[in-house]
Amino acid sequence: MSLRVENLSVTFARDNGAPLAVLDRVSFEVQPGEFVALVGQSGCGKTTILRCLSGLQPSYEGTMTIAGRRLTGVDRRVAMVFQSDSLFPWRTVQANVAFGLEVRRRGKAGADRIVQDLVNLVGLAGFERAYPHQLSGGMRQRVNLARALAVDPDVLLMDEPFSALDMLTREAMQLELLRIWSHRRKTVLFVTHQIEEAVLLADRVLLMSPRPGRIRRDVPVPLGRPRASQVRRTREFHALVDALAEALAAAPLDGLVRS
Repeated sequence: MSLRVENLSVTFARDNGAPLAVLDRVSFEVQPGEFVALVGQSGCGKTTILRCLSGLQPSYEGTMTIAGRRLTGVDRRVAMVFQSDSLFPWRTVQANVAFGLEVRRRGKAGADRIVQDLVNLVGLAGFERAYPHQLSGGMRQRVNLARALAVDPDVLLMDEPFSALDMLTREAMQLELLRIWSHRRKTVLFVTHQIEEAVLLADRVLLMSPRPGRIRRDVPVPLGRPRASQVRRTREFHALVDALAEALAAAPLDGLVRS
């Protein structure tokens, strides 16, 4: 399902009542099965875009559609993976993954099969009865991703899902995400501060301006798939990382990292 955002604008009210423009006429499209990364400095409105698409931001101007049908609030066609794992601490891995299916009143037999398939897909077979406090940060984010996939969304929104992980775990999770995405081919909009992460994962990178956020450039990533860790060492990879960094150089790079 294609995702289209047209002239999306968001303005917040400051404590003193003065308006704060966060997004200014943002427009872009994500094709079915495409992986697109949003990159920009802190405060440019990346997460606000995801909040609008997920129905968590009630006040905005503009239109958002999936396959031509408007998004007007929380929508079953959209699932979001947050920066923190947001798991229920009293639920096991299996029960956390099943939560969305329970809300949608999916039959137990069908739900159990879906949950087990996803637990296997994210590499957590054998941990079905473990609780979040018994898991590493990377394992918790695997559960978070499985829970989002369980409801079979048309569009998967990911808001810096690996930012709280250490470098080695983060790099491992990036490759795991590529593997999982290659199996499911969901339409993905992924927010990150890391230019290298965006290049590794995405088909296209959308560069945003400082607040009020606008799409400054739409940059294709001409690296083949599937992608392995070795791609990080290629000349093409580093050339694109450098080009994106230069494209952002006209604006302050606060909050952005290149490696």
